[in-house]
Amino acid sequence: MPATILRLRQFITASPDRRNSAAMVAEKALHTITNLFAITLIARGLGPVSFGVLGIAQSCFLVGLHIALFTNQAQLLKLLKLQQTGSWSLLRRATAIKLTASVVVYCLTLLVAWLWLDHALFPVIALFCLSHFVNIDLIWFSPFRAERKSERILVVRFLILVPMALLKVVLAYTTEDPMFVSAAFVLEAALLGLASLVLSRTLARDDDAGSRRATVATTTASTDYRTLLSTTWPLVLSATLITLYTRVDVFMINAFLGLADVGIYTAAVRISEASTYLMTTYIASLMPRMIEMKERDPLQMRWPGIGAAVRLSLPCRTVAVAAALAGQRIIVFRGGLHPVADPAGSATIPPLSSVHRTGAQCDPELSAHSAFRHDRRRHRHHGFPVHQQHLAECTIRTDAPVLHVADACARHAHESLADMTMRAGSATLRTGKGSDPLVSVYVPTHNRPGMLLRALQSVWAQDYRHIELIVCDDASDEDTTAPPARSLFGSAESPSPRGNLRLRDVRELAESRGVRWLRNATPGGACVARNHAIEAATGELITGLDDDDEFRPDRVRTLVEQYDGTGSLVAHSYLEFNGQESRERTFDCGIIDYDRLLHYNRIGNQVLTETSRMREVGLFDVNMPAMQDYDMWLRLVRQFGPARKWPACSYCLHTEHESGRISGKPERVVAAYEQMAQKYRDDLQRHHRDSHRLLMARTSGDRLGLVEIIRRCNPHNLRLALSVARRQWGI
Repeated sequence: MPATILRLRQFITASPDRRNSAAMVAEKALHTITNLFAITLIARGLGPVSFGVLGIAQSCFLVGLHIALFTNQAQLLKLLKLQQTGSWSLLRRATAIKLTASVVVYCLTLLVAWLWLDHALFPVIALFCLSHFVNIDLIWFSPFRAERKSERILVVRFLILVPMALLKVVLAYTTEDPMFVSAAFVLEAALLGLASLVLSRTLARDDDAGSRRATVATTTASTDYRTLLSTTWPLVLSATLITLYTRVDVFMINAFLGLADVGIYTAAVRISEASTYLMTTYIASLMPRMIEMKERDPLQMRWPGIGAAVRLSLPCRTVAVAAALAGQRIIVFRGGLHPVADPAGSATIPPLSSVHRTGAQCDPELSAHSAFRHDRRRHRHHGFPVHQQHLAECTIRTDAPVLHVADACARHAHESLADMTMRAGSATLRTGKGSDPLVSVYVPTHNRPGMLLRALQSVWAQDYRHIELIVCDDASDEDTTAPPARSLFGSAESPSPRGNLRLRDVRELAESRGVRWLRNATPGGACVARNHAIEAATGELITGLDDDDEFRPDRVRTLVEQYDGTGSLVAHSYLEFNGQESRERTFDCGIIDYDRLLHYNRIGNQVLTETSRMREVGLFDVNMPAMQDYDMWLRLVRQFGPARKWPACSYCLHTEHESGRISGKPERVVAAYEQMAQKYRDDLQRHHRDSHRLLMARTSGDRLGLVEIIRRCNPHNLRLALSVARRQWGI
C-alpha cells in the first residue's frame, strides 16, 4: 500500500494542471464534511430550509470545483494519455483507494446515525449515502470517450431529469405521503446512476488505437453546459413561479432545489441532488418527531406541503406568522430562534396571547401555547422531538385563497387576532379558573425537617403562583431536629434560619403559609404518603417533590407551559449535587414512547401530569420494593400516550446525604426489576430484557462477560452497556 500511494502521488504531481488534483481532494473533503454536518443538522433539529441552503452552498462550491477541474480539456486528455506508459493500472488502483475511502466514510456516517439518532431517521441516512455512492463515487472514474460522445450523456440525463421533475411536482401536489416524493428522488438517482454506468460501458472503446482511455463521467464542454443550462432554466423558472402563486410553503423548497438541480445536473453531472432533496422531503415528514423544540420555528406547516415555515420579526415582539392557503392545517410550536433577552439573562419568547396587549384582543385559548424559557448560560442545546400525533392542531382561516405574509404580519400587528384565530384541538389543556391551571405539588416526608424546609422554600420561590402545596407526613416524630439544609439555588424570599430545626416548627411555618399538611397514623413508606397526597389534591395538574430535593424557581411555570394535554406527561432533566459539585443529567430527552420506556426509566423521578390520570392508573404501587416511579410512568405512558422530556435541569437531586434512599439499596432494586418482569411480561421483548439484565448487573455489581455485554447491547442501551463494560473491564 505505501508503494501504491507513492506511485499515486507521482501520478498526481505529473499532472499538467495541478489544480485538478487539488480540486479532487477538496471536493472529497467537502463531501465528507457536509455528510457529517448534515447529521449534525438533523440532530440539532434544523428544518428543510436549512437543508436546502446547505444543498445550495454545496452545489455552488462543487460547480466551482468542476469548472476549475475541467477548464482545460486538452490538458486533461493529455494527462490521461499517460495510460499508454503503464499508468492505467495505477489509475485503477487510485480508483479503488478512493472507493474504499468513500465506503469507510459512509459506514462511519451510518454508524453515527445508528448510535446517536432516532432509528426512524436511519433509512434516510442510508439512502443518502447510497445515492451519493452510486452517483458520485462509482461514476467518477467511469472510462468512456467523452470528447466525442458527451452529447449523448447529456441528452440521456436530460431525458431522465425532465420526466422525473414532472413526476416530483405531481406527487408533491397529489399525495400527502412524503414517502412517494422521496421514492421519486431515489428512482431518479438510480436511473441517473444506471444510465451513466451503461453509457460508460458503451463508450469505453477506443476506435483509433484499440486501447481504453480513462476520463470522468462529468467531462462536459462549456458549450454543452451553457446549452443545457439555457434549456433547463425556463422549465425550472416556470415551475418555481407556478409554485409561488399556488403554494407558498412548497415554493421555498422548490426554489432552492430547482436552482440546485440546474447547477448540479449540468455543470457537475455526476452529482445527484436526489440525496439532498430526499433528506429534505423525508425529514419534513419526520419533522414533528425529529425537530428539536428548543431551537425550532414556532409555526411549522404540515403535509401537504414540504414543511417550510415563514417567519417575520415585528419591531416590538418576535412573532412567527405562517403563510398558507385557506384551511391549511399547521402545528403550533412554542419557542423559537429569536429570543428576547430579559433582565435576568435568560431567553424568553413571549406567549402568543401576550403579543400586542394594547389594541388587540387576544384569544384566551392561546395562553396554553406560551413560550419555552431556558437559561443559555447553564444549559446546552439538546433535542426534543415532537410527535405529530400528540400535538394540538390548529387552522388558519382567511378569506383570500393565498395568505400574503406581509398583509398577515401587518394584520397581526395592528388588528385583532380574531381574524387569525387558532382553534386548539380537543386535547388543549383546560385551564379552569383564569388562564393558569392550579398545580398541586405533593411532598412526602419522614423525620427530615431541615431538608423539608429547603424543599418547601423552593416551592414558595416559584414564579408560578397558582400552586397548591401538600405535605404528607409519614408518621414522623415532630420533635425530630436537624440543621437547615443548604439550598443550591438559594431563596431570597425564604432564607434558612440558623440553628437546628424541629419538625413541629417547620409544620407550623408551612401551615401559616397555606400549606396543606397531611399526616399518616403509622409509617407506610414514601408511596403511601404520595398516594395520600394525590388523593387529597384539588389541582388540575400535579407534580411531586421529594423532601430532600428542591425546585429551580421557574420549574412549575415551564412545566405548565410545555404541557398541552396531548401526551401522558411532561418531565425535565435534573441537576445532581453531591455536596461538592453539580452535574447536569440531560440524557434521553425528547419523545419517550412506551417501547423506549420499557428499556429503563428514561423519564426520572418527577413529572407533571393531570391529577385525574394518576388516579385513573391506580396511583403508586405500594407493593413494589423500589422503582415505584418507573412503574407509574409506564402505566401513564401505556394508557395516555408518549411522554415528553425537556433538557432543562429544573430539578435538583441532592445525593450528598444518601440517607434512606431506596436507590442506594441494590437488593431492593434487583427485586423490583424481577417483579416488573412479571408485571409487564406481556409487553417486554428480548431487547427490553437485555436492558434490564444490564441494569441489574450495574446495580448489583454482578460481573458479566464481555461477550454477554456485547450480545445484550442494542441501540437503546448502548450507553448502559458501555457503562457496565467500563466498570467491569476498565474499557
